[in-house]
Amino acid sequence: MSLQMSRWVSAALALAIASTAMADEVLEEVTVTAQKRSERLSDVPLSITATTGDQLAKQGITDATDLERIVPRFAYQKSTYGAPVFAIRGIGVYDTFVGMSPTVTVYVDQVPLPYLVMAQAAGMDLERLEVLKGPQGTLFGQNSTGGAINYIAAKPTREFSTGGDLTYGRFDELDANIYVSGPLTNTLSARLSARRESHGDWQRSETRPYDELGNRDFNATRLLLDWQPHEDVKFELNLNGWWDKSATQAAQFEGYSPARNPGGYPEATEALSTRPVAPDDARLADWDAGQRFKVDDQFYQAALHGDVTLPHDLVLTSITAYSHYGAREHIDTDGTDFNDFTHGTIADIGSLSQELRVAGNFGERATFTVGGNFQRDIVDDDDLGDFNATNAGVGPARYQNFINRADQSIITRAGFGALDFKLTDTLTAQGSARYTS
Repeated sequence: MSLQMSRWVSAALALAIASTAMADEVLEEVTVTAQKRSERLSDVPLSITATTGDQLAKQGITDATDLERIVPRFAYQKSTYGAPVFAIRGIGVYDTFVGMSPTVTVYVDQVPLPYLVMAQAAGMDLERLEVLKGPQGTLFGQNSTGGAINYIAAKPTREFSTGGDLTYGRFDELDANIYVSGPLTNTLSARLSARRESHGDWQRSETRPYDELGNRDFNATRLLLDWQPHEDVKFELNLNGWWDKSATQAAQFEGYSPARNPGGYPEATEALSTRPVAPDDARLADWDAGQRFKVDDQFYQAALHGDVTLPHDLVLTSITAYSHYGAREHIDTDGTDFNDFTHGTIADIGSLSQELRVAGNFGERATFTVGGNFQRDIVDDDDLGDFNATNAGVGPARYQNFINRADQSIITRAGFGALDFKLTDTLTAQGSARYTS
């Protein structure tokens, strides 16, 4: 058990100079919400990669792990036990703990996915994607020193529409996406989307020719409800979730290095000291016989986004969200059929967040945003180990199991503000600041 408190103050100042007329015409129709308000991309003094949902679909980009293909200086790495690690411009933190606070944050319609393990279905049924290179700490918080990834979901339509796509490939791969959208009443519209990813086993056991591993079994769904009872009042309800029951990936054996010297323990030495290195074949690996190594992970989220237009063209925005992630995973990490080391994860994360902000104008030259955030996270993560090659114990009495327990209770409060002032028709100064506890 540990108690940790931190305070973070960040500030930023930027100057934006209008682009040439030709570039301005090209970018005129590209609208982004990088500063939590709708603006032309050419007017935002930030380094942004923006692309449409159609472009992402054509390139087969379905989640953040594929963004290396289109976002310069973005890097993805899978940690030893599966938790993703994102970095932008080299700013990232490697850790196997699912509750690790990232340096690159992920949002869907400005709703945070505070831990990267939650983001597997963020790229489903999109209107566009915005990747902001960091630091982005003033508007997006202390966990965005590397940057922020903003997914904007395709919204409900006022006319009935439906669509989807289907992909079939090697190992009986099946990727299917579908959506249905349209009005329910004069003031209420809905959009339901779903995704299915599956394929058969692709890994083969070195020692058991007919034993295979590696299937994919992933499902996701999202329901969006847009309600506008008045021209100055609009609410967006987002209910989404995903379920992953795929197999985990087995390792390949690279060599034997005993933890106990000299000699190691007899059974491990006998099984592993003369074992050849895994062949140069990406599909060949090995794992303990008679076990099915897989994950049973799930995520669900409910978020309510409300905008109310006040007198003097002020806009009051409230974003309330609850997110829950649960993981049950079993991985064979030693790359052999000998029970040398297997790893498991039992994790649960609950996150409640609230943002409240006001945006408006000071005359024709200045725009501002001021607001605050509250977030409460409960993280319970147990990493389980089962191993035979151990030097823990006395003689034949050995400890063969361990639990690394990382439980956290985190309360975060923050206030932020931003001001854009148009110095001339072609020059704008921007300042922003944030205080986080």
